[in-house]
Formats: sequence, C-alpha cells, structure tokens
Amino acid sequence: MTTSAPPAKERFYGLDLLRLISMAMIVVHHCVTHGGLIAAFPKLSPTDLAFQFINCIAYYAVNLYGLVSGYVMCGTEPKLSRLAELWLQVVATSLAVTAAYAILGKQTTLWHWLQVFLPVTTNTYWYFTCYFGMFLLLPFLNRLLDSLSRRDFLLMLGAAVLMFCVESVVVNKDCFRLNDGYHVFWIIMLYVTGYYLRRFGFGRIGRHALLIYLSTLLISFGSGVLIKWLTARSMISGVSEAWLTRYVSPTLYFGAIAQLAIFSRLRLSGWVKRAVVFLSPLAFGVYLIHEQPLLRDTLIAKKFIPLAQLPVLSLFGLFLLIVLGIFGGCLLLEWVRHRVFALVGVRKHMERLETRVRKWLDRKLPQDVQ
Repeated sequence: MTTSAPPAKERFYGLDLLRLISMAMIVVHHCVTHGGLIAAFPKLSPTDLAFQFINCIAYYAVNLYGLVSGYVMCGTEPKLSRLAELWLQVVATSLAVTAAYAILGKQTTLWHWLQVFLPVTTNTYWYFTCYFGMFLLLPFLNRLLDSLSRRDFLLMLGAAVLMFCVESVVVNKDCFRLNDGYHVFWIIMLYVTGYYLRRFGFGRIGRHALLIYLSTLLISFGSGVLIKWLTARSMISGVSEAWLTRYVSPTLYFGAIAQLAIFSRLRLSGWVKRAVVFLSPLAFGVYLIHEQPLLRDTLIAKKFIPLAQLPVLSLFGLFLLIVLGIFGGCLLLEWVRHRVFALVGVRKHMERLETRVRKWLDRKLPQDVQ
C-alpha cells in the first residue's frame, strides 16, 4: 500500500478570503430565509426568481466552510485547547448578548440562559454543535485519513457520496437521517473530502472548476424553478423545490469542491492580503453574533418582509446595505471580543490546561508498548 506524506504546513490566503465570502453568504442566506423575503413575493415572479437565485448562490457556504476545515487541517495535530477556546468564544458571545438584553429590561427566560452556558446540549448553533462533535474525533480520524492510500480514500468517499448525496436525489428521502446536511456526519463528510483534496489534489475538477461551479449553480437553481412551475400547474406534487438545493445535494457538494479549487489557487498581495489576514479570524464570530437567538429574533426574523413593498431598485439596494451593515457590525463586535480574549490570554490558558490534561491522561492511560 502506498500513501502520500502529509503536506507541509502552508497558509492559503485564498481560502482565508473564501471563509470571509462564505460567512457573508451565510448572512445573506439567513436574511433571505429567516428574514422572510424568500416567501414574500408571488411565486415565479421576477423578484422571487432573483432572490431564489441569490439564495442558491449562498447555499454553498456551509459546504465551503466544512471543506476548508478539512483542507487546512490536513497534516496537522488537532489541539483540544483550540476547541476549548472556541467553546469559550461561543459562551462569551451569547453571554454578552443575553446580559445586555437583561440589563436593558428585555425579556430573557431560563432557556435563554441555558443556551448561554450549554450551547452544545441546547444546540444553540447547529453548526458549532456538529463541529464540536467532529473535533472530538479528529485526533483519531486524522490518523485514519493519513494511513489511507489514494485508492482506499476514493472508495470510502465514493461510498459516502452514494449514501449521502446520490441517495437524497434518487430516492428523494432522507434514509440516513442526515436532516438535509444539518448533521455531524455531513460535517465530517465535508472535512474528510477537504482532507482528501489537500493530500491528493483536485484532479479534473481543478482543471474545470469554474465550469463545474457554474453548471451546478444553474442546475440547482433551474431544478427549483422547474419544480415550482410544474407544481403550480398541478403536473407534479410532493416534490420539494429544494430537491437540489440542500447541503447534501450532489450539485452543492461538487460545486463547493470546485469553488475550493478556485480559491486554493488564488494568490493575494498588498492591502488585500493584509485585510484578509486581519479579518479572516473574525469570520466565525459573525455567525455566532447574528445567529444568537435573541439578536436573530430582534434583527432578522421576519424583519425583511416590509422590504417587499419597495420598488425593485430600492429593495435590492436597501437589502445589500442591511446585509453589509450586519456583516460589518458583527465583524466589529467580534474584533472587540477577539481583543479581550487576547488581553486576558485565553489561548495561553487553554494551552496550559491542555498540557495538564494530557499529562494526567498519560499517567492514567499510558501509551501501549510497541
């Protein structure tokens, strides 16, 4: 059996940019869906189709985030101190928002406070819950992935694609209970795919990445429009408009891989590179802040429906300004949180804690003698 050596550690600035773009896409997706715009217009009207297309573009974001994680973590040793720091980030963000609401006299319930201190148990942020579960397995998963030959890796990925992606299209039923991708198994699937691509390359997908991405986008969007049109004329029934617009859809899976290939080759320089390096570590905080339950209910949930009454140009212009405002405001708040953590030395404290835990484990569970 032949295996390739883990790649050398390298900073991919194009993927840092992709993280930022993906997070902006997530904000767009939430404003369109949670905000109510996706259902605010007559079906198949030009404005409805425009927002459906925008949402289809944004739907790649979660898959991109998962793929990037596997790609950049290939050949590295996962640190539990990083997971602990991430958990503290989630708690601190939610605590700050909930405490601010309580101080301002807004209604906060026991459930809100449980969400603050038990973010995984209460599934406050579904992606963090899945990522948390996956991260606990990474020390063992990475060793497995490093030991696989290219052939075995491809066979494993092929089986997973058949089970999770093709099955969802052919059967149009969630046989493996992946909840359309809102599941730890799907996040692991994305991570493993990114890991493979870093070890063995993109192959033909890399050579035709732009064409593949545009094709998957048009197929996903076109299928939704066609299903909606056929349903409106009672020609079909019981088929979801999101048939090919789910995280587990083959189009979104391979389209995300194609985008990863494009951005992995991107080389940045000058002020763009400096800006991306500065902003990239703040990207995940944008998700935590704007999706914090209290803030989401206050600022996003059903709040975009009144925009539907505006003229088209005003509608899209104001929508863009609000999205940029949310994204920029969350970046600023996350920068404050980031600076506080740096001043307190959270990362150093977590690394020391991890060292102590590892020493304790080494005493209690010594390594097997070879």
